[in-house]
Amino acid sequence: MKAALMWTINDFPAYGMLSGWMTQGKLACPICMEDTKAFTLKHGGKNSWFDCHRRFLDMEHPYRRQAYKFKKATVENEDPPARLNGHQVWDRVKHLPKITEVGKFIRFPGYGITHNWTKQSIFWELPYWKDNLVRHCLDVMHVEKNVFDNIMNTVMDTDRTKDNVKARQDLEEYCSRHELRLQQLPDGRWSKPKASYTLTLLQRQDVCKWVKELKMPDSYASNLGRCVNVEQGRFFGMKSHDCHIFMECLLPATFRELPDHVWKPLTELSEYFRDLCSPTLRVEDLLVMEKNIPVILCKLERILPPGFFDSMEHLPIHLAYEARVCGPVQYRWMYPFEREIGGFKRTVKNRAQVEGSICQAYISKETSNFCTYYFEPHVQYRRTRVGRNDDGGESSNEPSLSIFNQPSRVRDPSNGITDPDLYNLSRGPKNKEYCWLIYFVNGYKFQTIESCQGRKTDNSGVSVRGNSSDGDCDWYGKLHEIVELEYAGETIKRIVLFKCEWFDPTRPTVIDNVVPPILSSPLNEIEIIDPPTQVMRNNEMDDIIEDEDEGIMDKLSSNDDEGGLELSE
Repeated sequence: MKAALMWTINDFPAYGMLSGWMTQGKLACPICMEDTKAFTLKHGGKNSWFDCHRRFLDMEHPYRRQAYKFKKATVENEDPPARLNGHQVWDRVKHLPKITEVGKFIRFPGYGITHNWTKQSIFWELPYWKDNLVRHCLDVMHVEKNVFDNIMNTVMDTDRTKDNVKARQDLEEYCSRHELRLQQLPDGRWSKPKASYTLTLLQRQDVCKWVKELKMPDSYASNLGRCVNVEQGRFFGMKSHDCHIFMECLLPATFRELPDHVWKPLTELSEYFRDLCSPTLRVEDLLVMEKNIPVILCKLERILPPGFFDSMEHLPIHLAYEARVCGPVQYRWMYPFEREIGGFKRTVKNRAQVEGSICQAYISKETSNFCTYYFEPHVQYRRTRVGRNDDGGESSNEPSLSIFNQPSRVRDPSNGITDPDLYNLSRGPKNKEYCWLIYFVNGYKFQTIESCQGRKTDNSGVSVRGNSSDGDCDWYGKLHEIVELEYAGETIKRIVLFKCEWFDPTRPTVIDNVVPPILSSPLNEIEIIDPPTQVMRNNEMDDIIEDEDEGIMDKLSSNDDEGGLELSE
Protein backbone atom coordinates (compact mmCIF):
# COMPACT_ATOMS: atom_id res chain seq x y z
CA MET A 1 0.00 0.00 0.00
CA LYS A 2 1.30 3.43 -0.98
CA ALA A 3 0.02 6.91 -0.17
CA ALA A 4 -0.66 9.42 -2.95
CA LEU A 5 -1.22 13.16 -2.79
CA MET A 6 -4.47 13.97 -4.56
CA TRP A 7 -4.47 17.76 -4.09
CA THR A 8 -3.59 20.42 -1.55
CA ILE A 9 -6.10 22.17 0.72
CA ASN A 10 -5.15 25.76 1.41
CA ASP A 11 -6.34 29.34 1.45
CA PHE A 12 -5.64 31.63 -1.50
CA PRO A 13 -2.26 33.09 -0.38
CA ALA A 14 -1.02 29.58 0.43
CA TYR A 15 -2.22 28.51 -3.03
CA GLY A 16 0.48 30.74 -4.50
CA MET A 17 3.13 29.41 -2.13
CA LEU A 18 2.37 25.76 -2.93
CA SER A 19 1.77 26.08 -6.66
CA GLY A 20 4.48 28.61 -7.51
CA TRP A 21 1.97 30.93 -9.25
CA MET A 22 1.74 34.13 -7.19
CA THR A 23 -1.90 34.96 -6.40
CA GLN A 24 -1.45 38.73 -6.53
CA GLY A 25 -1.76 41.38 -9.19
CA LYS A 26 -3.74 41.32 -12.42
CA LEU A 27 -2.71 37.70 -13.05
CA ALA A 28 -3.83 36.50 -9.63
CA CYS A 29 -6.23 33.85 -10.95
CA PRO A 30 -4.21 30.59 -11.13
CA ILE A 31 -6.72 29.01 -13.54
CA CYS A 32 -7.08 31.80 -16.10
CA MET A 33 -3.37 32.64 -15.70
CA GLU A 34 -2.21 35.21 -18.28
CA ASP A 35 -5.37 34.84 -20.38
CA THR A 36 -7.33 37.36 -18.31
CA LYS A 37 -8.84 40.80 -18.85
CA ALA A 38 -8.26 42.10 -15.34
CA PHE A 39 -7.07 45.70 -15.17
CA THR A 40 -5.96 48.32 -12.65
CA LEU A 41 -8.54 50.94 -11.73
CA LYS A 42 -7.47 54.48 -12.58
CA HIS A 43 -8.70 56.13 -9.39
CA GLY A 44 -8.97 53.24 -6.95
CA GLY A 45 -5.56 51.87 -7.89
CA LYS A 46 -6.65 48.27 -7.27
CA ASN A 47 -6.94 45.38 -9.68
CA SER A 48 -10.45 44.69 -10.93
CA TRP A 49 -12.04 41.70 -12.69
CA PHE A 50 -14.95 43.83 -13.87
CA ASP A 51 -16.38 42.72 -17.24
CA CYS A 52 -14.20 39.60 -17.26
CA HIS A 53 -17.05 37.11 -17.17
CA ARG A 54 -19.00 37.75 -20.37
CA ARG A 55 -16.45 35.63 -22.22
CA PHE A 56 -17.63 32.61 -20.18
CA LEU A 57 -21.16 32.96 -21.61
CA ASP A 58 -22.49 31.15 -24.64
CA MET A 59 -21.60 32.89 -27.88
CA GLU A 60 -25.30 33.60 -28.56
CA HIS A 61 -25.98 35.14 -25.16
CA PRO A 62 -27.39 38.71 -25.46
CA TYR A 63 -25.07 40.04 -22.73
CA ARG A 64 -22.13 39.65 -25.11
CA ARG A 65 -23.61 42.26 -27.46
CA GLN A 66 -24.62 44.85 -24.85
CA ALA A 67 -22.10 47.61 -25.46
CA TYR A 68 -23.12 50.04 -22.68
CA LYS A 69 -24.33 47.82 -19.84
CA PHE A 70 -20.82 46.77 -18.84
CA LYS A 71 -17.74 48.65 -20.06
CA LYS A 72 -18.34 51.61 -22.31
CA ALA A 73 -18.59 50.74 -26.00
CA THR A 74 -17.41 47.18 -25.43
CA VAL A 75 -18.79 43.94 -26.84
CA GLU A 76 -17.43 40.50 -26.06
CA ASN A 77 -16.45 38.08 -28.83
CA GLU A 78 -13.68 36.05 -27.20
CA ASP A 79 -13.88 32.47 -25.94
CA PRO A 80 -13.31 31.67 -22.27
CA PRO A 81 -9.71 31.00 -21.22
CA ALA A 82 -8.61 27.41 -21.60
CA ARG A 83 -7.88 25.43 -18.45
CA LEU A 84 -4.36 24.00 -18.77
CA ASN A 85 -3.78 20.36 -17.89
CA GLY A 86 -0.86 19.13 -15.81
CA HIS A 87 1.41 18.39 -18.77
CA GLN A 88 0.92 21.88 -20.21
CA VAL A 89 1.70 23.49 -16.86
CA TRP A 90 4.79 21.29 -16.47
CA ASP A 91 6.10 22.48 -19.83
CA ARG A 92 5.96 26.04 -18.44
CA VAL A 93 7.66 25.43 -15.10
CA LYS A 94 10.18 22.67 -15.83
CA HIS A 95 12.91 25.22 -16.57
CA LEU A 96 12.25 27.22 -13.36
CA PRO A 97 14.42 26.62 -10.28
CA LYS A 98 13.06 25.27 -7.01
CA ILE A 99 13.00 27.51 -3.97
CA THR A 100 15.59 25.21 -2.36
CA GLU A 101 17.96 26.00 -5.21
CA VAL A 102 17.71 29.80 -5.18
CA GLY A 103 16.84 30.34 -1.52
CA LYS A 104 14.77 33.48 -2.05
CA PHE A 105 12.01 35.03 -4.15
CA ILE A 106 13.14 35.93 -7.67
CA ARG A 107 11.22 37.94 -10.25
CA PHE A 108 11.72 36.20 -13.56
CA PRO A 109 11.51 38.21 -16.82
CA GLY A 110 7.90 38.98 -17.70
CA TYR A 111 6.63 38.54 -14.13
CA GLY A 112 3.27 40.26 -13.67
CA ILE A 113 2.87 40.81 -17.42
CA THR A 114 3.05 37.44 -19.17
CA HIS A 115 3.17 35.17 -16.13
CA ASN A 116 3.15 35.08 -12.32
CA TRP A 117 5.59 32.17 -11.79
CA THR A 118 8.01 32.52 -8.89
CA LYS A 119 9.42 28.99 -8.62
CA GLN A 120 8.96 25.36 -9.55
CA SER A 121 6.83 23.68 -6.91
CA ILE A 122 8.41 20.73 -5.14
CA PHE A 123 5.25 18.72 -5.84
CA TRP A 124 6.36 18.31 -9.45
CA GLU A 125 8.84 15.74 -8.17
CA LEU A 126 5.90 13.38 -7.72
CA PRO A 127 5.75 11.21 -10.85
CA TYR A 128 1.94 11.40 -11.07
CA TRP A 129 1.54 15.11 -10.27
CA LYS A 130 1.23 16.21 -13.89
CA ASP A 131 -1.58 13.66 -14.42
CA ASN A 132 -3.82 15.12 -11.70
CA LEU A 133 -6.79 17.07 -13.05
CA VAL A 134 -6.79 19.37 -9.99
CA ARG A 135 -3.56 19.83 -8.06
CA HIS A 136 -4.47 22.68 -5.71
CA CYS A 137 -8.04 23.31 -4.51
CA LEU A 138 -9.61 26.72 -4.20
CA ASP A 139 -10.86 27.08 -0.64
CA VAL A 140 -14.63 27.53 -0.71
CA MET A 141 -14.67 28.71 2.90
CA HIS A 142 -12.49 31.77 2.34
CA VAL A 143 -13.95 32.55 -1.09
CA GLU A 144 -17.47 32.49 0.32
CA LYS A 145 -16.49 34.62 3.32
CA ASN A 146 -14.75 37.27 1.20
CA VAL A 147 -17.63 37.44 -1.28
CA PHE A 148 -20.12 37.78 1.58
CA ASP A 149 -18.05 40.47 3.33
CA ASN A 150 -17.92 42.57 0.17
CA ILE A 151 -21.66 42.19 -0.42
CA MET A 152 -22.57 42.94 3.20
CA ASN A 153 -20.28 45.97 3.49
CA THR A 154 -21.51 47.40 0.19
CA VAL A 155 -25.24 46.85 0.72
CA MET A 156 -25.10 48.00 4.35
CA ASP A 157 -23.00 51.01 3.22
CA THR A 158 -20.37 50.71 5.95
CA ASP A 159 -16.99 52.43 6.05
CA ARG A 160 -15.54 49.31 4.35
CA THR A 161 -17.89 49.54 1.41
CA LYS A 162 -16.70 48.91 -2.13
CA ASP A 163 -18.86 51.85 -3.22
CA ASN A 164 -16.72 54.75 -2.02
CA VAL A 165 -15.87 58.03 -3.76
CA LYS A 166 -13.00 56.53 -5.77
CA ALA A 167 -15.28 53.68 -6.84
CA ARG A 168 -17.78 56.23 -8.17
CA GLN A 169 -14.99 57.99 -10.06
CA ASP A 170 -13.97 54.68 -11.62
CA LEU A 171 -17.63 53.99 -12.37
CA GLU A 172 -17.82 57.22 -14.36
CA GLU A 173 -14.54 56.35 -16.07
CA TYR A 174 -15.49 52.86 -17.26
CA CYS A 175 -19.31 52.65 -17.25
CA SER A 176 -22.33 54.56 -18.57
CA ARG A 177 -24.41 54.87 -15.42
CA HIS A 178 -25.17 58.55 -15.24
CA GLU A 179 -27.48 58.26 -12.24
CA LEU A 180 -24.56 57.16 -10.02
CA ARG A 181 -22.07 59.84 -11.00
CA LEU A 182 -20.72 62.16 -8.32
CA GLN A 183 -22.53 65.49 -8.10
CA GLN A 184 -20.78 68.72 -7.16
CA LEU A 185 -22.49 70.79 -4.48
CA PRO A 186 -22.58 74.63 -4.47
CA ASP A 187 -19.87 74.73 -1.81
CA GLY A 188 -17.51 72.75 -4.05
CA ARG A 189 -17.84 69.42 -2.28
CA TRP A 190 -18.88 66.24 -4.06
CA SER A 191 -22.05 64.34 -3.24
CA LYS A 192 -22.48 60.60 -3.80
CA PRO A 193 -26.03 59.75 -4.95
CA LYS A 194 -27.65 56.82 -3.19
CA ALA A 195 -27.39 53.62 -5.20
CA SER A 196 -30.22 51.13 -5.62
CA TYR A 197 -28.05 48.37 -4.17
CA THR A 198 -27.68 50.04 -0.74
CA LEU A 199 -30.11 50.19 2.17
CA THR A 200 -31.17 53.30 4.03
CA LEU A 201 -30.23 53.78 7.67
CA LEU A 202 -33.75 52.83 8.79
CA GLN A 203 -33.68 49.66 6.69
CA ARG A 204 -30.24 48.76 8.04
CA GLN A 205 -31.48 49.20 11.59
CA ASP A 206 -34.46 46.94 10.83
CA VAL A 207 -32.08 44.28 9.52
CA CYS A 208 -29.93 44.51 12.64
CA LYS A 209 -32.97 44.30 14.93
CA TRP A 210 -34.17 41.24 13.03
CA VAL A 211 -30.81 39.49 13.29
CA LYS A 212 -30.51 40.38 16.98
CA GLU A 213 -33.88 38.75 17.72
CA LEU A 214 -33.35 35.83 15.34
CA LYS A 215 -33.51 32.34 16.89
CA MET A 216 -31.76 29.46 15.15
CA PRO A 217 -31.77 25.73 16.03
CA ASP A 218 -29.20 24.44 18.48
CA SER A 219 -25.73 23.81 16.98
CA TYR A 220 -26.84 25.42 13.72
CA ALA A 221 -25.05 28.75 14.08
CA SER A 222 -23.48 30.96 16.70
CA ASN A 223 -25.34 33.77 18.40
CA LEU A 224 -25.51 36.21 15.48
CA GLY A 225 -27.17 38.79 17.71
CA ARG A 226 -23.77 39.56 19.23
CA CYS A 227 -22.46 40.65 15.81
CA VAL A 228 -24.80 43.59 15.23
CA ASN A 229 -24.89 47.24 16.25
CA VAL A 230 -28.53 48.28 15.93
CA GLU A 231 -27.95 51.99 16.48
CA GLN A 232 -25.30 52.27 13.77
CA GLY A 233 -26.94 49.64 11.56
CA ARG A 234 -23.85 47.53 10.90
CA PHE A 235 -22.37 44.08 11.47
CA PHE A 236 -19.02 43.29 13.06
CA GLY A 237 -16.96 40.33 14.26
CA MET A 238 -18.57 37.67 12.08
CA LYS A 239 -16.54 34.47 11.81
CA SER A 240 -16.23 32.30 8.70
CA HIS A 241 -19.07 29.98 9.71
CA ASP A 242 -21.31 32.95 10.53
CA CYS A 243 -20.72 34.23 7.00
CA HIS A 244 -21.40 30.73 5.67
CA ILE A 245 -24.80 30.56 7.38
CA PHE A 246 -25.68 34.13 6.43
CA MET A 247 -24.62 33.75 2.79
CA GLU A 248 -26.52 30.53 2.14
CA CYS A 249 -29.59 30.89 4.36
CA LEU A 250 -30.27 34.43 5.56
CA LEU A 251 -29.07 36.66 2.74
CA PRO A 252 -32.25 36.42 0.59
CA ALA A 253 -34.45 37.36 3.54
CA THR A 254 -32.07 40.01 4.86
CA PHE A 255 -31.95 42.03 1.64
CA ARG A 256 -35.57 41.56 0.55
CA GLU A 257 -36.12 45.32 0.71
CA LEU A 258 -33.73 45.83 -2.20
CA PRO A 259 -35.25 46.27 -5.67
CA ASP A 260 -35.94 43.03 -7.51
CA HIS A 261 -33.25 43.62 -10.13
CA VAL A 262 -30.70 43.73 -7.28
CA TRP A 263 -32.24 41.17 -4.93
CA LYS A 264 -32.64 38.39 -7.48
CA PRO A 265 -28.95 38.17 -8.56
CA LEU A 266 -27.90 38.18 -4.89
CA THR A 267 -30.39 35.41 -4.20
CA GLU A 268 -29.10 33.42 -7.16
CA LEU A 269 -25.55 33.80 -5.85
CA SER A 270 -26.72 32.59 -2.44
CA GLU A 271 -28.37 29.59 -4.11
CA TYR A 272 -25.18 28.86 -6.03
CA PHE A 273 -23.10 28.63 -2.86
CA ARG A 274 -25.78 26.60 -1.09
CA ASP A 275 -25.94 24.07 -3.92
CA LEU A 276 -22.15 24.02 -4.12
CA CYS A 277 -21.90 23.14 -0.41
CA SER A 278 -24.53 20.42 -0.62
CA PRO A 279 -23.35 17.05 0.78
CA THR A 280 -24.73 15.32 -2.33
CA LEU A 281 -23.69 16.59 -5.75
CA ARG A 282 -24.93 15.43 -9.14
CA VAL A 283 -22.84 15.86 -12.25
CA GLU A 284 -25.75 17.16 -14.30
CA ASP A 285 -26.52 19.78 -11.64
CA LEU A 286 -22.89 20.92 -11.53
CA LEU A 287 -22.85 21.32 -15.31
CA VAL A 288 -25.88 23.59 -14.99
CA MET A 289 -24.14 25.54 -12.22
CA GLU A 290 -21.08 26.01 -14.44
CA LYS A 291 -23.34 27.63 -17.03
CA ASN A 292 -25.30 29.71 -14.51
CA ILE A 293 -22.49 31.30 -12.49
CA PRO A 294 -21.21 33.47 -15.40
CA VAL A 295 -24.74 34.79 -15.89
CA ILE A 296 -25.04 35.59 -12.17
CA LEU A 297 -21.72 37.44 -12.13
CA CYS A 298 -22.69 39.37 -15.27
CA LYS A 299 -25.94 40.43 -13.62
CA LEU A 300 -23.95 41.75 -10.68
CA GLU A 301 -21.57 43.56 -13.04
CA ARG A 302 -24.57 45.42 -14.49
CA ILE A 303 -25.40 46.69 -10.98
CA LEU A 304 -22.27 47.08 -8.85
CA PRO A 305 -19.25 49.34 -9.50
CA PRO A 306 -15.98 48.02 -11.01
CA GLY A 307 -14.21 48.41 -7.67
CA PHE A 308 -16.39 45.66 -6.20
CA PHE A 309 -14.93 42.91 -8.37
CA ASP A 310 -11.61 41.84 -6.95
CA SER A 311 -10.07 38.40 -7.42
CA MET A 312 -12.39 36.80 -4.84
CA GLU A 313 -15.48 37.82 -6.83
CA HIS A 314 -13.93 36.11 -9.86
CA LEU A 315 -13.01 32.77 -8.26
CA PRO A 316 -16.60 31.42 -7.86
CA ILE A 317 -16.67 30.91 -11.62
CA HIS A 318 -14.16 28.04 -11.19
CA LEU A 319 -15.65 26.37 -8.09
CA ALA A 320 -18.31 24.28 -9.83
CA TYR A 321 -15.71 22.61 -12.08
CA GLU A 322 -13.56 21.67 -9.09
CA ALA A 323 -16.61 20.24 -7.33
CA ARG A 324 -17.40 18.17 -10.42
CA VAL A 325 -13.87 16.77 -10.51
CA CYS A 326 -13.03 16.52 -6.80
CA GLY A 327 -16.42 15.92 -5.20
CA PRO A 328 -18.20 17.64 -2.29
CA VAL A 329 -16.46 20.65 -0.81
CA GLN A 330 -16.78 19.30 2.74
CA TYR A 331 -13.66 17.21 2.09
CA ARG A 332 -11.68 20.10 0.62
CA TRP A 333 -12.41 23.27 2.57
CA MET A 334 -10.51 24.75 5.48
CA TYR A 335 -13.07 24.45 8.29
CA PRO A 336 -11.62 21.32 9.98
CA PHE A 337 -8.07 22.61 9.65
CA GLU A 338 -8.97 26.05 10.99
CA ARG A 339 -10.60 24.40 14.01
CA GLU A 340 -7.53 22.22 14.55
CA ILE A 341 -5.24 25.24 14.29
CA GLY A 342 -7.50 27.08 16.73
CA GLY A 343 -7.03 24.24 19.20
CA PHE A 344 -3.27 24.46 18.76
CA LYS A 345 -3.31 28.20 19.38
CA ARG A 346 -5.17 27.68 22.65
CA THR A 347 -2.34 25.46 23.89
CA VAL A 348 0.22 28.25 23.60
CA LYS A 349 1.84 28.97 26.98
CA ASN A 350 4.86 30.97 25.87
CA ARG A 351 3.85 33.73 23.48
CA ALA A 352 7.49 34.51 22.77
CA GLN A 353 7.90 31.03 21.25
CA VAL A 354 4.51 30.27 19.70
CA GLU A 355 5.57 27.53 17.27
CA GLY A 356 7.67 25.69 19.84
CA SER A 357 4.89 25.86 22.41
CA ILE A 358 2.42 24.38 19.93
CA CYS A 359 4.83 21.57 19.01
CA GLN A 360 5.43 20.73 22.66
CA ALA A 361 1.69 20.55 23.41
CA TYR A 362 1.04 18.45 20.30
CA ILE A 363 3.79 15.95 21.15
CA SER A 364 2.46 15.61 24.70
CA LYS A 365 -1.05 14.99 23.40
CA GLU A 366 0.06 12.36 20.88
CA THR A 367 2.31 10.61 23.39
CA SER A 368 -0.43 10.32 25.99
CA ASN A 369 -2.87 9.13 23.33
CA PHE A 370 -0.60 6.30 22.19
CA CYS A 371 0.09 5.27 25.77
CA THR A 372 -3.61 4.66 26.37
CA TYR A 373 -3.48 1.58 24.14
CA TYR A 374 -1.53 -0.18 26.92
CA PHE A 375 -3.88 0.69 29.80
CA GLU A 376 -5.88 -1.92 31.67
CA PRO A 377 -9.41 -2.51 30.27
CA HIS A 378 -11.09 -1.00 33.35
CA VAL A 379 -9.23 2.33 33.01
CA GLN A 380 -11.27 5.08 31.38
CA TYR A 381 -9.50 7.51 29.06
CA ARG A 382 -10.20 9.71 26.07
CA ARG A 383 -11.34 6.93 23.72
CA THR A 384 -13.35 4.80 26.18
CA ARG A 385 -14.86 7.13 28.75
CA VAL A 386 -18.62 7.55 28.90
CA GLY A 387 -20.01 10.56 27.08
CA ARG A 388 -21.11 13.62 29.01
CA ASN A 389 -24.76 13.22 27.99
CA ASP A 390 -24.99 9.45 28.51
CA ASP A 391 -27.84 8.79 30.95
CA GLY A 392 -27.37 5.01 31.04
CA GLY A 393 -29.63 2.29 29.71
CA GLU A 394 -29.44 0.44 26.44
CA SER A 395 -30.27 1.60 22.95
CA SER A 396 -32.07 -0.95 20.80
CA ASN A 397 -31.57 -0.83 17.06
CA GLU A 398 -34.38 -3.31 16.38
CA PRO A 399 -36.94 -1.90 13.93
CA SER A 400 -40.26 -1.01 15.51
CA LEU A 401 -43.43 -2.53 14.13
CA SER A 402 -45.98 -0.49 12.22
CA ILE A 403 -49.37 0.62 13.52
CA PHE A 404 -52.33 -1.33 12.15
CA ASN A 405 -55.34 0.54 10.81
CA GLN A 406 -57.55 -2.56 11.15
CA PRO A 407 -56.51 -4.40 14.32
CA SER A 408 -59.55 -6.70 14.18
CA ARG A 409 -57.84 -8.77 11.51
CA VAL A 410 -55.11 -9.67 13.98
CA ARG A 411 -57.46 -10.39 16.85
CA ASP A 412 -59.75 -12.60 14.77
CA PRO A 413 -59.01 -16.22 15.94
CA SER A 414 -59.79 -17.59 12.48
CA ASN A 415 -56.70 -15.86 11.03
CA GLY A 416 -54.37 -18.11 13.03
CA ILE A 417 -52.04 -15.26 14.07
CA THR A 418 -50.23 -16.28 17.26
CA ASP A 419 -47.37 -13.78 17.30
CA PRO A 420 -47.59 -12.14 20.76
CA ASP A 421 -46.07 -8.86 19.53
CA LEU A 422 -48.68 -8.48 16.81
CA TYR A 423 -51.43 -9.38 19.24
CA ASN A 424 -50.27 -6.82 21.81
CA LEU A 425 -50.03 -4.12 19.15
CA SER A 426 -53.55 -4.87 17.98
CA ARG A 427 -54.85 -4.13 21.48
CA GLY A 428 -53.61 -0.57 21.21
CA PRO A 429 -51.36 1.45 23.50
CA LYS A 430 -51.52 1.60 27.26
CA ASN A 431 -53.74 4.16 28.91
CA LYS A 432 -50.69 5.88 30.38
CA GLU A 433 -48.85 8.35 28.16
CA TYR A 434 -45.64 10.32 28.59
CA CYS A 435 -45.37 13.98 27.63
CA TRP A 436 -41.98 15.47 26.86
CA LEU A 437 -40.73 19.00 26.31
CA ILE A 438 -37.54 17.92 24.47
CA TYR A 439 -36.98 14.89 22.27
CA PHE A 440 -34.02 13.73 20.15
CA VAL A 441 -34.86 11.86 16.95
CA ASN A 442 -33.25 11.52 13.51
CA GLY A 443 -30.21 13.37 14.80
CA TYR A 444 -32.30 16.46 15.65
CA LYS A 445 -33.29 18.08 18.90
CA PHE A 446 -36.99 18.99 18.97
CA GLN A 447 -38.58 21.23 21.58
CA THR A 448 -42.12 22.44 22.09
CA ILE A 449 -42.91 26.11 21.63
CA GLU A 450 -43.46 26.42 25.37
CA SER A 451 -39.98 25.13 26.25
CA CYS A 452 -38.35 27.49 23.71
CA GLN A 453 -39.62 30.58 25.47
CA GLY A 454 -36.81 32.73 26.84
CA ARG A 455 -34.06 30.87 24.95
CA LYS A 456 -31.59 32.21 22.39
CA THR A 457 -32.29 29.22 20.12
CA ASP A 458 -35.51 27.74 18.76
CA ASN A 459 -36.00 24.03 17.98
CA SER A 460 -39.79 23.98 17.56
CA GLY A 461 -39.90 24.10 13.75
CA VAL A 462 -40.71 20.84 11.92
CA SER A 463 -41.15 19.77 8.31
CA VAL A 464 -42.34 16.68 6.47
CA ARG A 465 -41.20 16.05 2.92
CA GLY A 466 -43.94 15.63 0.34
CA ASN A 467 -43.95 13.07 -2.44
CA SER A 468 -42.55 15.00 -5.40
CA SER A 469 -43.65 12.32 -7.87
CA ASP A 470 -47.28 12.84 -6.83
CA GLY A 471 -46.97 16.61 -6.74
CA ASP A 472 -47.34 16.82 -2.95
CA CYS A 473 -45.74 19.87 -1.39
CA ASP A 474 -43.68 19.86 1.79
CA TRP A 475 -45.40 20.51 5.11
CA TYR A 476 -44.09 23.02 7.63
CA GLY A 477 -45.23 23.65 11.17
CA LYS A 478 -44.49 24.47 14.81
CA LEU A 479 -44.33 21.80 17.50
CA HIS A 480 -46.82 22.09 20.40
CA GLU A 481 -46.85 18.68 22.13
CA ILE A 482 -44.64 15.58 22.24
CA VAL A 483 -46.42 12.41 23.38
CA GLU A 484 -44.86 8.96 23.82
CA LEU A 485 -47.10 5.87 23.84
CA GLU A 486 -46.24 2.34 24.99
CA TYR A 487 -47.54 -1.01 23.81
CA ALA A 488 -47.65 -3.93 26.24
CA GLY A 489 -45.62 -7.11 25.78
CA GLU A 490 -42.38 -8.78 26.76
CA THR A 491 -40.58 -6.36 24.45
CA ILE A 492 -42.02 -2.92 25.09
CA LYS A 493 -42.69 -0.99 21.89
CA ARG A 494 -42.83 2.79 21.96
CA ILE A 495 -43.89 5.39 19.43
CA VAL A 496 -43.59 9.16 19.62
CA LEU A 497 -46.28 11.47 18.27
CA PHE A 498 -45.84 15.16 17.51
CA LYS A 499 -48.81 17.51 17.65
CA CYS A 500 -48.05 20.47 15.41
CA GLU A 501 -49.56 23.66 14.09
CA TRP A 502 -49.25 23.40 10.30
CA PHE A 503 -48.90 26.17 7.72
CA ASP A 504 -50.15 26.12 4.17
CA PRO A 505 -46.96 26.34 2.02
CA THR A 506 -48.91 27.88 -0.88
CA ARG A 507 -50.61 30.65 1.14
CA PRO A 508 -49.59 32.62 4.24
CA THR A 509 -52.27 30.96 6.36
CA VAL A 510 -52.46 28.50 9.23
CA ILE A 511 -54.25 25.21 8.59
CA ASP A 512 -57.11 24.45 10.97
CA ASN A 513 -56.34 21.95 13.70
CA VAL A 514 -57.86 19.00 11.85
CA VAL A 515 -54.55 17.27 11.12
CA PRO A 516 -53.92 14.45 13.62
CA PRO A 517 -50.58 14.07 15.42
CA ILE A 518 -47.90 12.46 13.26
CA LEU A 519 -45.04 10.06 13.90
CA SER A 520 -41.67 11.63 14.67
CA SER A 521 -39.69 9.42 12.26
CA PRO A 522 -40.24 11.38 8.99
CA LEU A 523 -39.62 14.81 10.53
CA ASN A 524 -36.84 17.27 9.79
CA GLU A 525 -35.95 20.31 11.86
CA ILE A 526 -36.56 23.78 10.44
CA GLU A 527 -36.74 27.38 11.58
CA ILE A 528 -39.53 29.67 10.38
CA ILE A 529 -38.54 33.33 10.37
CA ASP A 530 -40.16 36.63 9.45
CA PRO A 531 -38.22 38.74 6.93
CA PRO A 532 -36.99 42.10 8.30
CA THR A 533 -39.40 44.21 6.27
CA GLN A 534 -41.18 47.28 7.53
CA VAL A 535 -44.34 46.39 5.61
CA MET A 536 -44.75 42.67 4.87
CA ARG A 537 -46.05 42.04 1.38
CA ASN A 538 -49.34 40.18 1.32
CA ASN A 539 -48.22 37.79 -1.40
CA GLU A 540 -45.00 36.72 0.31
CA MET A 541 -44.54 33.91 2.79
CA ASP A 542 -42.20 33.62 5.72
CA ASP A 543 -38.75 32.23 5.08
CA ILE A 544 -38.09 28.63 6.01
CA ILE A 545 -34.65 27.41 7.00
CA GLU A 546 -34.27 23.66 7.10
CA ASP A 547 -31.48 21.85 8.90
CA GLU A 548 -30.54 18.51 7.37
CA ASP A 549 -28.30 15.75 8.69
CA GLU A 550 -25.16 16.77 6.79
CA GLY A 551 -26.09 19.95 4.98
CA ILE A 552 -27.94 23.19 5.14
CA MET A 553 -30.91 24.01 2.97
CA ASP A 554 -33.25 26.97 2.95
CA LYS A 555 -36.36 27.49 0.94
CA LEU A 556 -37.64 30.92 0.05
CA SER A 557 -40.94 31.20 -1.77
CA SER A 558 -41.66 34.57 -3.29
CA ASN A 559 -44.64 34.98 -5.58
CA ASP A 560 -44.05 38.45 -6.96
CA ASP A 561 -46.02 39.93 -9.79
CA GLU A 562 -43.04 39.49 -12.09
CA GLY A 563 -42.76 35.78 -11.39
CA GLY A 564 -42.06 33.61 -8.38
CA LEU A 565 -38.68 32.42 -7.24
CA GLU A 566 -38.26 29.22 -5.28
CA LEU A 567 -34.98 27.97 -3.89
CA SER A 568 -35.04 24.33 -2.94
CA GLU A 569 -32.76 21.38 -2.52
